[in-house]
Amino acid sequence: MTQNAPNGSVAVTQSRIHVCKSGRRYLFLDDDILTFLAQGDETGGRLTVLDRLGRKNGRAPLVHVHNHHDEAFYVLDGVMGFRLGDHQLMAPAGTFVFLPRGASHDEAVLSDTARALVFVTPGGLEDYFKELGEPLATAAFPVQAARPPDFDRLADVGARYGTEFLPHWSGRRSRA
Repeated sequence: MTQNAPNGSVAVTQSRIHVCKSGRRYLFLDDDILTFLAQGDETGGRLTVLDRLGRKNGRAPLVHVHNHHDEAFYVLDGVMGFRLGDHQLMAPAGTFVFLPRGASHDEAVLSDTARALVFVTPGGLEDYFKELGEPLATAAFPVQAARPPDFDRLADVGARYGTEFLPHWSGRRSRA
């Protein structure tokens, strides 16, 4: 039996096909529009897939470590920059970047905008993005300029999802 998905998004879990709910968008840190294509609860906890549209910003890097998740980016449009440990990479469209769990990293949009497919294993990190983000009805950036991130909130929410921000790289002041 075939089931048509209105958006063509499907996931295969064990021996059945599951249609993923697509199109949920969130504004993340005022710089990224994240559209969730598949979430952990739709893939048996194995995978999260999102479409990330980012815009250039002037903030300090937010170098961080995901202790429980691997991330992979496939750059579709524009140019992104990645820092993995002490290494830096300029990633134009067509570049695939794998960021293993436990590795300090950051990513930034170097062109005016950039778009990437992001794969996170295992699934579940979408709840982190949702908690820090704001729901969006359309894939349009707000008119106002991006606000500086709330480092304490990033650290508190990140800790619940195994994500640690490194203060010596991110410009965050240590808590006294």
